[in-house]
Amino acid sequence: MPAKPLSGSTLDAFLGNLPRIRSMGPYFFDPVWARETHATDCVELLYPTQGHVELVTDTGRFKAGPGDILLNPTGTFHRDEFDFGAGVHIFMVFFSWPMEQEFFARVDNRRLQRLPRAAKAEMRSVLEQIRAQAGDAGAAQSLRTRGRLLALLLLALEETAPRSRSRPVRRSFGQRRRRRLAREAKRHLDAHYHEVISLEGLARSLRVSPSYLSHVFSTEEGTSLISYLTALRMNRAKGLLAGGRMNVSEAARAVGYTDANYFSKAFRRFFGHPPSYSRAGG
Repeated sequence: MPAKPLSGSTLDAFLGNLPRIRSMGPYFFDPVWARETHATDCVELLYPTQGHVELVTDTGRFKAGPGDILLNPTGTFHRDEFDFGAGVHIFMVFFSWPMEQEFFARVDNRRLQRLPRAAKAEMRSVLEQIRAQAGDAGAAQSLRTRGRLLALLLLALEETAPRSRSRPVRRSFGQRRRRRLAREAKRHLDAHYHEVISLEGLARSLRVSPSYLSHVFSTEEGTSLISYLTALRMNRAKGLLAGGRMNVSEAARAVGYTDANYFSKAFRRFFGHPPSYSRAGG
């Protein structure tokens, strides 16, 4: 079935309704989920981190491996098939959302699997930020996480929506311009995170004011520029430290920190443990 076009009023409704997260975290799948058909009373987001899973519903079979994203609407009966010998680890987000019906009228797993590589990479980047903060408590952190989840869902919506041939209204043009600016900023950060980066320098390269760039990025991505850059650097550093591939000072320099002590403090604040713990394989 073709995706429904997205009107300006519908987009406003999406932007005005944050999803409410019921729970999230890593799950080690039980074989019973593969054998028996089951359903949940909220939306499920599946993000495999190890192994492969195949979501089986009455609309098809959808395979996913590390880095892929699947969505299962509320009340959808399904099975989660996987290799019992190899096992599968999945980061899951269970959430409810007033816009769920409108969303799934436009987005399904078949369309998600056909997304361009760049769009998938951008969605993974947002989800990695959510995953990194999964254990954090507090109202402010909860609101940021909900904003990031909304940003991820809106990205899926934007990438799967049919392109209108009619002349876009001025408001839609402005929204697309802001989205494009946020993407350009993210691409720059993804490519240059290991260098010295300032808001002023980034804004100058994108030919906008620092305050405008900061506002647009926070609105579009559900997080600040500095939070995005920090999450990017911390996750890259964690990978470099894993298994003792680099020591703390080397990893700090590799992700843009000249002061290893400051890096260690930032790492502890972000993950809740010192970088030496990741280096040891913890």
